[in-house]
Amino acid sequence: MRVTAVLPLLAAASLCAEVAHAAPAHALCNDLGPTLGVGVSSFSAAGDWPAVAAQEHGVDWRFLYLYVLPTDDPEPDVQSYLLSKIELASSLGAMPVFTFYQLLQIGQRAGVAGSEPDVVQKVLGDRDRMREYFDNFVLVLRTSAMAGVPVLVHVEPDSWGFMMWAMGVEGNADATSVPVAVASSGHPDVAGFPDHAGGLGQALVKLRDQHAPSVRLGWHASNFRVGARPEVVTGFYSSMGEWDVLVGENFHLNVDDAVWWEPWDESLLQANLSWLEAVTSSAGVPFLSWQERIGTTDWHLFSGDRKMLERFAAAGLGGVMFELLGSGDPDDFRASGPYGAVPPPGSTAGGTAADMRARLAAYSENPLAWPAGSPCAQAGGAGSSGAGSGGATGGGAAGGGATAGSAGGGATGEEGGCQVQPRAGGAGVALAAALGVLAAGLRRRRRAPPVSGRLRGRRALDGRTAGLERVRPSLDEPHGSLDMSRTGARRTHARERRHAGSNGTLRRRPAAHGPRRHGARRPSRPAGRDRGARRRSADRGERHHPRVPRQPAARGRHAREGAPGGSRLTRSNRGRGGV
Repeated sequence: MRVTAVLPLLAAASLCAEVAHAAPAHALCNDLGPTLGVGVSSFSAAGDWPAVAAQEHGVDWRFLYLYVLPTDDPEPDVQSYLLSKIELASSLGAMPVFTFYQLLQIGQRAGVAGSEPDVVQKVLGDRDRMREYFDNFVLVLRTSAMAGVPVLVHVEPDSWGFMMWAMGVEGNADATSVPVAVASSGHPDVAGFPDHAGGLGQALVKLRDQHAPSVRLGWHASNFRVGARPEVVTGFYSSMGEWDVLVGENFHLNVDDAVWWEPWDESLLQANLSWLEAVTSSAGVPFLSWQERIGTTDWHLFSGDRKMLERFAAAGLGGVMFELLGSGDPDDFRASGPYGAVPPPGSTAGGTAADMRARLAAYSENPLAWPAGSPCAQAGGAGSSGAGSGGATGGGAAGGGATAGSAGGGATGEEGGCQVQPRAGGAGVALAAALGVLAAGLRRRRRAPPVSGRLRGRRALDGRTAGLERVRPSLDEPHGSLDMSRTGARRTHARERRHAGSNGTLRRRPAAHGPRRHGARRPSRPAGRDRGARRRSADRGERHHPRVPRQPAARGRHAREGAPGGSRLTRSNRGRGGV
């Protein structure tokens, strides 16, 4: 081979070595495929509503999420429950999402007093509590790895925001200034990591790489200031290591929440879009909007006019996950608080879960392809969530975008390869990206076996969608499910939250079909089934909805009587009074 032909390859290989450390282990855009995805919560108050929406109405769920909170349940029962949720999600063609939310609950269970930020801060500095935290995280990782399909673990909503806004500094962009017992926790797997918030983020990535390389990690980017000061979030995240995706709570776009069907406020819209673009372009990964409200979100983003959805996608939005909870018929569920207001007669906004389902079913027939400017458009995301159960997902036409394709391996180093971030810059990046695309094209992408085959034989699964009712009858008692704290602590919303999904037999597509490809229609539900006869799971519990202390001046219509320390803000109202 001529020297002139070898030199460019050597230069590209050298650049790959330089920038590989700056790339996430997985390109979530490849999991999403060529279009923006939608998802929903899997709280069992809704029974098998998500499955019915998919199988009878054609909603193409890309995500199915639930909370994972501290529990006293035996480890095998925890694993059985999580694996059953993975199986349910995978049967619907969705990626299971575990919202790992434990710092606050660990402190409350241990009797730590104070406001929520105070409790989290005390737990972060407690060696014993942090060792417990890492043990719990490793259990979720190992269980997720058992399934053999991609799982997204979304870490600590609120807690990162508390560190930035409520631990002594208003807008702390320096994660190294927040003390955290990481190495000093004594956990053997995080030895050597610095004892600060940046070390915590890096340690969690390392634990993923060690125990579950196929897991996707989501860092919660809290938008506590309604689109203001994105540099705080980007600066804080810069010490976290390389995560695969950003996840955040719903945006605040109404001047008056009680008239959510009115057009979104353009100034709030511009501020939030600028914030979204800033954090995603800096991190080089897309953003998943999580815990989105029924009503205002599906009405403004999925009611037919795509201009608004295109604006969000171009700014970095990769998916929208709706929160489905309430009591009674799940079709009638509405958002909580003022967002649950009923539109005036003559309005077509609706606001119920049934209205949201109809809009998402229509969207699923013709989903939004990535517009220009989207991180996934630049990355050429066109993969499948069923592909790649180890290392990085490959593929994607690199265009110098947020996550140019990888040649496998990622953090695991199984097959080598190079992922390129825009931060590297220059002509060398283009050369390295081209090399990555070539390698990705040559690599044989393996399809993951059907999840039912992978999970067959796991303890106590036996084909059901609910995990623990038959394993541990005590979970039928209030405050007994995996996804809740047993302390009986105050709740922002004192509604029953059930998490296990339907307790009936899961209807799977034949194993020979393999994972459903994007755009493929799901098999229809057997005709004649009485929806009123759907079985509900028996486990009961409340999913804790965290609160943030308001400033005194912000007290008003959101104040909660009897709440120590004055009025509180739910996550859906955050940013109106600050933390």
